[in-house]
Amino acid sequence: MHDFAASRNWTILLNLPLTLSPANLFSLPPVPLIHFDRTLPSEFVIFPRLLRSEKTPREPIRFTDPEPSLIFHTANAWDETSITGTAVNMLGCRFKSAKLVYAAGAVDVPMVEKAMGEDDVVQLHYFKFDLPPGDATTGTISNSFPLASIPFEFPAVPTEREMSASRYVYGCTMKSGSFDERLGGAAKVDCLVKLDVLALIAKGRTSGNDKNQAVDTRSSVEIIADVQAGKPSDINIFACPEGWYVQETRYVPKLDAADEDDGYLLTYGECSCGVTVQKADSSV
Repeated sequence: MHDFAASRNWTILLNLPLTLSPANLFSLPPVPLIHFDRTLPSEFVIFPRLLRSEKTPREPIRFTDPEPSLIFHTANAWDETSITGTAVNMLGCRFKSAKLVYAAGAVDVPMVEKAMGEDDVVQLHYFKFDLPPGDATTGTISNSFPLASIPFEFPAVPTEREMSASRYVYGCTMKSGSFDERLGGAAKVDCLVKLDVLALIAKGRTSGNDKNQAVDTRSSVEIIADVQAGKPSDINIFACPEGWYVQETRYVPKLDAADEDDGYLLTYGECSCGVTVQKADSSV
């Protein structure tokens, strides 16, 4: 597990089928040191922040997604209470294959991962975990779908909005390609992106999206064109000037911020000439 998530009341552990263990070499048949086991599901283990305290005596609750997947970075998690019960929501950057992991570890990519990874684009994925009543130790994933078709990684949420229903999530994308396009090397991020995740989640819940159907199916180029044309959009992309590339962002609110997105994105950029600068941008 590379990352985990936390809401105000719950912790979410990601038990995903990627192993990094010398014991793999002694299995029958032997598998690589780094092994993505497609016979195993994706599992999410949720438990109270105060595990087995007097106020929260219950055991961890396990949620199973039959499809194996990888999530290196979670964006946010928050609690939801309604007349139907209590749920925990989570946003994470989800891969459907482990092709990138093998390449990053200088291990030959298995044929099954090459095949599964042909159209694998890491996407910002939404999960809703319905907490069971009483002392039950298994729960149901009632919603699971990507919010957008574009590749999305290195998410950022305003610090004061973490562990609550933040309306916006910021991150990195690119005009073409994906994060595993240059396997074994650094992806060249040439766009920053802002998603109105609450609007996209509402649309996905209403339409009944499944985990293979993104709420917004546009490409990065199409989104940029729509925004420039003044069309309403739940996704806004800031494209870097030609030859410039950026990395992870940090959101900095204005001192007198009037809205949740009234602030700046702080990142660092590099141009093809090799000059590195810091740049704050509020245009997204």
